[in-house]
Amino acid sequence: MQKDTKQSLLTENKTRDTMNKLLVYQASAGSGKTFKLTENYLRLLFSKPDAYKHTLAVTFTNKATEEMKTRILLELHLLADNQPSDYIPIFCDASNPVAVQALRKQAKEILQTILHDYSRFKVSTIDRFFQQIIRSFIREIGLNGNYMLELDNKKVLAETVETMMLQLDDKKHKKLLEWLISLAEQRIESGQNWTFKNDIISLGEEIFKEHYLRFSDELEKVTEKEVLQGYIQSLKEIKKTVQDSLQQKAQQIIALVTSNGLTTSDFKAHTLSIVDAFAGGTIRELTATFLKLKTDTSSFCTKTSKDKDRINTLVNNGLHHLVLDFIHYYESHIVHYNTADVIIKYSNILGIITDIHTCIKENNNENNALLLSDSSNLLHAIINDSDTPFIYEKIGTYLNHYLLDEFQDTSVLQWENFKPLIANSLANGNSNLIVGDVKQSIYRRRSS
Repeated sequence: MQKDTKQSLLTENKTRDTMNKLLVYQASAGSGKTFKLTENYLRLLFSKPDAYKHTLAVTFTNKATEEMKTRILLELHLLADNQPSDYIPIFCDASNPVAVQALRKQAKEILQTILHDYSRFKVSTIDRFFQQIIRSFIREIGLNGNYMLELDNKKVLAETVETMMLQLDDKKHKKLLEWLISLAEQRIESGQNWTFKNDIISLGEEIFKEHYLRFSDELEKVTEKEVLQGYIQSLKEIKKTVQDSLQQKAQQIIALVTSNGLTTSDFKAHTLSIVDAFAGGTIRELTATFLKLKTDTSSFCTKTSKDKDRINTLVNNGLHHLVLDFIHYYESHIVHYNTADVIIKYSNILGIITDIHTCIKENNNENNALLLSDSSNLLHAIINDSDTPFIYEKIGTYLNHYLLDEFQDTSVLQWENFKPLIANSLANGNSNLIVGDVKQSIYRRRSS
């Protein structure tokens, strides 16, 4: 822990070697985070007055961006205008009038330079910076220079679903019609309303989330009708194999019990009765009392049971072994069974979602539009395994330093897009700053 000049506490982790420095601050609310960000930015300016041209400060919202710009310019103004400033003791000896005056003079020169070259004062939101990079790769992406950036995902989704519903008789929607009919049949069988348009729109919102976008290409291949049918058939075989094996093992237990003149209900608290369901082909979750039979053979019967001797003899002569075998097989295969069952249940929905995503992409291509939610994934495809200086050349500038604010709100893809740029900066001996607070992370739903 360390105190800054405002007596605020910040947890600071520093990763250093002789050539680079990455500062990571875990900054709670009210701990002086903005003060520290401004300090680091000013430190870069005082070390090299034109550093603003090669420094990118990134935050989460437009409002926060303006606040950060205002704070930096305000502090420069206070210094330049001979007003009190908390930053004077940080950058020079406050008791030395000559040093203070030199600092104020430098601040005035820096402020004038920035104001006369304001367009290169790079404080931006993540999305705005990513759009800048994407626009430099328009030709490679296949977009025209005047492409439209679509911000309203819900509007696009609702319009796409409405259009698809009206065009179900079109041959290109034949597969989608099959998915919808199958889904309607499933809903009717389960007692649900067969009308599911609103549910489709609700499920369709998944296509804008990063956990879907990261695997959308693979999912589209999987949901090709022939591929998916073969996959579902293999899942059904997995289910049948597990179900048949458990049914056979349950029947062996019942056969041994009945051959000794007993029934499963004769055992303690009907503990063994659960195998009746399995013997009939129904898969259930094993009860805690049944699982207890693995290690506690006394749980097979009560001390006062009239069949106590017969049950204990039966347990020692093979019943316990069959129960152990049944439980072991169940525990080893139930995850595979349940996974296959869930995938089969939602396979139609997956097919519908991927069809919707395909239609949205086709409409965007026709209308020369790009969804804002697709930006991070698109940029990730551009940056992935590429030479980072090439990115700088394409955006027409070279960035030496990165300052990332509200890092807890940064999504996984956004960070993966920034990571090679920061790594390149560190490799060139430059310093970078990351600030965030885990306790303020409220965007887990969007993969922050």
